[in-house]
Amino acid sequence: MIELTAVKCVFFFVLNLLVCFSVEKIQKRLSPQDTGYHWAIVFVLLFLCQIIFTVLCLGLTGLLTAVNLVFFSAFLSLILTLGWKTPEIPTLTSSSSEVSNPTYKSNRIHLLFYLIPVGVFFTYSVQLIKFMWFPPSHWDDLYYHFRLPVEWIKSGTISNPIVPFGDLAPPYSPMNTEFVNYWFMAPLNSD
Repeated sequence: MIELTAVKCVFFFVLNLLVCFSVEKIQKRLSPQDTGYHWAIVFVLLFLCQIIFTVLCLGLTGLLTAVNLVFFSAFLSLILTLGWKTPEIPTLTSSSSEVSNPTYKSNRIHLLFYLIPVGVFFTYSVQLIKFMWFPPSHWDDLYYHFRLPVEWIKSGTISNPIVPFGDLAPPYSPMNTEFVNYWFMAPLNSD
Protein backbone atom coordinates (compact mmCIF):
# COMPACT_ATOMS: atom_id res chain seq x y z
CA MET A 1 0.00 0.00 0.00
CA ILE A 2 1.27 3.46 -0.87
CA GLU A 3 1.99 5.58 2.16
CA LEU A 4 0.26 8.91 2.54
CA THR A 5 2.97 11.32 3.62
CA ALA A 6 2.56 14.78 5.04
CA VAL A 7 4.16 16.27 1.91
CA LYS A 8 1.53 14.67 -0.35
CA CYS A 9 -1.27 15.90 1.91
CA VAL A 10 0.14 19.45 1.92
CA PHE A 11 0.57 19.26 -1.86
CA PHE A 12 -3.07 18.17 -2.23
CA PHE A 13 -4.23 20.92 0.15
CA VAL A 14 -2.32 23.63 -1.76
CA LEU A 15 -3.69 22.38 -5.07
CA ASN A 16 -7.28 22.58 -3.86
CA LEU A 17 -6.65 25.90 -2.12
CA LEU A 18 -5.53 27.39 -5.44
CA VAL A 19 -8.68 26.12 -7.12
CA CYS A 20 -10.85 27.50 -4.29
CA PHE A 21 -9.16 30.87 -4.66
CA SER A 22 -9.78 31.10 -8.39
CA VAL A 23 -13.33 29.76 -8.07
CA GLU A 24 -14.04 32.41 -5.45
CA LYS A 25 -12.77 35.10 -7.86
CA ILE A 26 -15.02 33.78 -10.64
CA GLN A 27 -18.01 33.54 -8.34
CA LYS A 28 -17.57 37.09 -7.04
CA ARG A 29 -17.43 38.28 -10.64
CA LEU A 30 -20.47 36.34 -11.88
CA SER A 31 -22.82 36.59 -8.90
CA PRO A 32 -21.48 38.83 -6.13
CA GLN A 33 -24.71 38.90 -4.16
CA ASP A 34 -25.09 35.14 -3.63
CA THR A 35 -25.35 33.87 -0.08
CA GLY A 36 -26.22 30.68 1.74
CA TYR A 37 -27.03 27.48 -0.07
CA HIS A 38 -27.07 29.17 -3.50
CA TRP A 39 -23.49 30.36 -2.95
CA ALA A 40 -22.41 26.85 -1.89
CA ILE A 41 -24.04 25.18 -4.90
CA VAL A 42 -22.49 27.62 -7.38
CA PHE A 43 -19.11 27.28 -5.64
CA VAL A 44 -19.13 23.47 -5.87
CA LEU A 45 -20.22 23.54 -9.53
CA LEU A 46 -17.50 26.04 -10.46
CA PHE A 47 -14.95 23.98 -8.49
CA LEU A 48 -15.85 20.84 -10.45
CA CYS A 49 -15.83 22.77 -13.74
CA GLN A 50 -12.32 24.04 -13.03
CA ILE A 51 -11.13 20.53 -12.15
CA ILE A 52 -12.53 19.17 -15.41
CA PHE A 53 -11.12 22.10 -17.43
CA THR A 54 -7.65 21.71 -15.86
CA VAL A 55 -7.41 17.95 -16.35
CA LEU A 56 -8.76 18.24 -19.90
CA CYS A 57 -6.30 20.99 -20.93
CA LEU A 58 -3.29 19.25 -19.45
CA GLY A 59 -4.38 15.83 -20.65
CA LEU A 60 -4.88 16.87 -24.25
CA THR A 61 -1.44 18.50 -24.34
CA GLY A 62 0.29 15.48 -22.78
CA LEU A 63 1.38 17.40 -19.68
CA LEU A 64 -0.89 15.64 -17.20
CA THR A 65 1.14 15.35 -14.00
CA ALA A 66 0.44 16.28 -10.40
CA VAL A 67 3.01 19.09 -10.45
CA ASN A 68 1.50 20.55 -13.62
CA LEU A 69 -1.92 20.53 -11.94
CA VAL A 70 -0.52 22.93 -9.33
CA PHE A 71 1.22 25.10 -11.93
CA PHE A 72 -1.89 25.31 -14.10
CA SER A 73 -4.13 26.11 -11.11
CA ALA A 74 -1.67 28.78 -9.94
CA PHE A 75 -1.61 30.20 -13.48
CA LEU A 76 -5.42 30.39 -13.58
CA SER A 77 -5.47 32.06 -10.16
CA LEU A 78 -2.89 34.58 -11.32
CA ILE A 79 -4.81 35.36 -14.49
CA LEU A 80 -8.05 35.80 -12.56
CA THR A 81 -6.36 38.04 -9.99
CA LEU A 82 -4.31 40.27 -12.28
CA GLY A 83 -5.62 39.98 -15.78
CA TRP A 84 -9.39 39.75 -15.77
CA LYS A 85 -10.37 43.29 -16.75
CA THR A 86 -13.53 42.57 -18.72
CA PRO A 87 -16.63 44.77 -18.45
CA GLU A 88 -19.06 44.01 -15.65
CA ILE A 89 -21.14 40.91 -16.26
CA PRO A 90 -24.81 41.15 -15.24
CA THR A 91 -25.43 39.31 -11.99
CA LEU A 92 -27.20 35.98 -12.00
CA THR A 93 -29.26 36.71 -8.89
CA SER A 94 -32.85 37.85 -8.98
CA SER A 95 -33.84 41.47 -8.59
CA SER A 96 -34.79 42.88 -5.19
CA SER A 97 -38.43 43.33 -6.24
CA GLU A 98 -38.76 39.59 -6.85
CA VAL A 99 -37.16 38.74 -3.52
CA SER A 100 -39.43 41.08 -1.58
CA ASN A 101 -42.55 39.63 -3.23
CA PRO A 102 -44.41 37.48 -0.64
CA THR A 103 -45.05 34.70 -3.18
CA TYR A 104 -41.32 33.87 -3.13
CA LYS A 105 -41.18 33.57 0.66
CA SER A 106 -43.06 30.33 1.17
CA ASN A 107 -41.73 28.40 4.15
CA ARG A 108 -42.23 25.10 2.35
CA ILE A 109 -40.07 26.16 -0.56
CA HIS A 110 -37.31 27.41 1.73
CA LEU A 111 -37.46 24.18 3.74
CA LEU A 112 -37.24 22.18 0.53
CA PHE A 113 -34.17 24.12 -0.63
CA TYR A 114 -32.45 23.37 2.67
CA LEU A 115 -33.49 19.71 2.88
CA ILE A 116 -32.38 18.76 -0.64
CA PRO A 117 -28.68 19.63 -0.07
CA VAL A 118 -28.79 17.95 3.35
CA GLY A 119 -30.24 14.81 1.78
CA VAL A 120 -27.67 14.80 -1.00
CA PHE A 121 -24.86 15.35 1.52
CA PHE A 122 -26.14 12.49 3.69
CA THR A 123 -26.40 10.14 0.70
CA TYR A 124 -22.88 10.93 -0.48
CA SER A 125 -21.52 10.67 3.07
CA VAL A 126 -22.93 7.15 3.43
CA GLN A 127 -21.46 6.21 0.05
CA LEU A 128 -18.08 7.69 1.00
CA ILE A 129 -17.99 5.76 4.27
CA LYS A 130 -18.96 2.58 2.42
CA PHE A 131 -16.20 3.08 -0.14
CA MET A 132 -13.61 3.86 2.53
CA TRP A 133 -14.17 0.59 4.39
CA PHE A 134 -14.92 -1.81 1.56
CA PRO A 135 -12.66 -2.17 -1.46
CA PRO A 136 -14.19 -1.60 -4.87
CA SER A 137 -15.56 -4.82 -6.22
CA HIS A 138 -18.10 -3.68 -8.77
CA TRP A 139 -17.00 -4.21 -12.37
CA ASP A 140 -17.76 -0.59 -13.31
CA ASP A 141 -15.37 0.80 -10.69
CA LEU A 142 -12.52 -1.57 -11.46
CA TYR A 143 -13.03 -1.66 -15.21
CA TYR A 144 -13.67 1.98 -15.88
CA HIS A 145 -13.71 4.58 -13.09
CA PHE A 146 -10.37 3.62 -11.50
CA ARG A 147 -8.61 2.16 -14.50
CA LEU A 148 -8.67 5.23 -16.74
CA PRO A 149 -7.21 7.68 -14.18
CA VAL A 150 -4.47 5.18 -13.34
CA GLU A 151 -3.64 4.89 -17.05
CA TRP A 152 -3.57 8.69 -17.29
CA ILE A 153 -1.20 8.91 -14.32
CA LYS A 154 1.12 6.42 -16.01
CA SER A 155 1.02 8.01 -19.47
CA GLY A 156 0.72 11.70 -18.57
CA THR A 157 -2.01 12.20 -21.14
CA ILE A 158 -5.69 11.49 -21.59
CA SER A 159 -5.71 8.31 -23.59
CA ASN A 160 -8.30 5.70 -24.35
CA PRO A 161 -6.58 2.43 -23.53
CA ILE A 162 -7.75 -0.85 -24.96
CA VAL A 163 -10.29 -2.26 -22.55
CA PRO A 164 -10.84 -5.92 -21.69
CA PHE A 165 -13.38 -7.86 -23.71
CA GLY A 166 -13.40 -5.25 -26.49
CA ASP A 167 -16.10 -3.11 -24.88
CA LEU A 168 -15.72 0.30 -26.51
CA ALA A 169 -18.49 2.08 -24.58
CA PRO A 170 -16.63 3.07 -21.37
CA PRO A 171 -13.71 4.97 -22.92
CA TYR A 172 -16.02 7.00 -25.15
CA SER A 173 -18.58 7.87 -22.47
CA PRO A 174 -18.46 11.27 -20.72
CA MET A 175 -15.37 11.25 -18.50
CA ASN A 176 -16.12 13.97 -15.97
CA THR A 177 -16.19 11.45 -13.11
CA GLU A 178 -12.83 10.11 -14.21
CA PHE A 179 -11.40 13.65 -14.33
CA VAL A 180 -12.48 14.19 -10.72
CA ASN A 181 -11.07 10.76 -9.76
CA TYR A 182 -7.79 11.72 -11.41
CA TRP A 183 -7.77 15.02 -9.49
CA PHE A 184 -7.89 13.15 -6.18
CA MET A 185 -5.58 10.30 -7.22
CA ALA A 186 -2.70 12.14 -8.88
CA PRO A 187 -1.47 14.43 -6.07
CA LEU A 188 -1.66 11.63 -3.50
CA ASN A 189 -0.39 9.00 -5.96
CA SER A 190 -2.94 6.60 -4.53
CA ASP A 191 -6.50 5.46 -5.05
